[in-house]
Order: sequence, then structure tokens, then C-alpha cells
Amino acid sequence: MGARLSPVIGLILFGTCFVFADDTQTDSKALQGKWVAVMAEEMGDKASDHELKRKPTILEITDKKLVISFGKDDRREFSMELDASTDPKHIDLHHAEPNSVTHGIYKLEDGIFTLCVEHHLHPNGKEDRPVEFRTDKNSKNAGLKLLRIDFVKKS
Repeated sequence: MGARLSPVIGLILFGTCFVFADDTQTDSKALQGKWVAVMAEEMGDKASDHELKRKPTILEITDKKLVISFGKDDRREFSMELDASTDPKHIDLHHAEPNSVTHGIYKLEDGIFTLCVEHHLHPNGKEDRPVEFRTDKNSKNAGLKLLRIDFVKKS
């Protein structure tokens, strides 16, 4: 009887891998496009609405590339890797320099893309990846809540 259960368990585990891969692909497709920060917080300090309008943070995601612009003068480009099989979901931003990665977490709920990474997008080790969506003075984390540019009201 135990030998008959092994293939069943194998199929369940194998099927679970496909579900996680599908979740990652679904998130990857859903994130494609331009996003604007409607909330930014770094090491516990929130940006004011005035700061967000004066120097908007824009993310553009195409395929596996993420470009982030802080105002008009600061633009950074990364290759992006998602892992939706974890809780919270992982995002890795690969810098141009070899072995230089910013490990972060993300969620996509109700049209809001929430991102938490090391402040200033500094490269960090996997062990330094945020474990929750919060920042404080001791965490070295930065958080963004973003909306698709199409959904933001013109003011």
C-alpha cells in the first residue's frame, strides 16, 4: 500500500511546483507596465504627498527588466526575478555589476503593487531580505506602494 501512495504524493508535489510557477508567471504578467509611487517610506520616514509629486518615483516593468526613476535625474535599471512560491513573495533585482543583487519582497493585491527592499536599493545578502512590509529606523528597509499610471487621477 505504501508503494502506491508514493506516486500519488510525487504527483501532488510535482503539481504544486507548477502552481507556484503559474503564480510567478501570473504576477510577472500582471506587473508589466508603468507604476507610480503613491506612498514611499524609508527607514521609518514617510515621504509627503508634496515630495511624491515633486520627485515622482516611476517603475517600468517590461518582461524581466525593471527600470526605476526617482524624478528626472536618477534612473536605474535591473533585471528582475520573482518567486511567488514564498510568503511573502520574493523579488530579486540584479544590478549591472556581477553578483550584485537587491533582495526584496513584494505583493500585488487589488491593483496595488507593494515593494519592500533595502533603502537606496543597496545590494544585500539573501539573509538581509525583508521579512515583512514595514520600515523603521533600525531596519534599513524602504517601502513603496504603487499604482498603475493609468489608474492615477490627473490633478
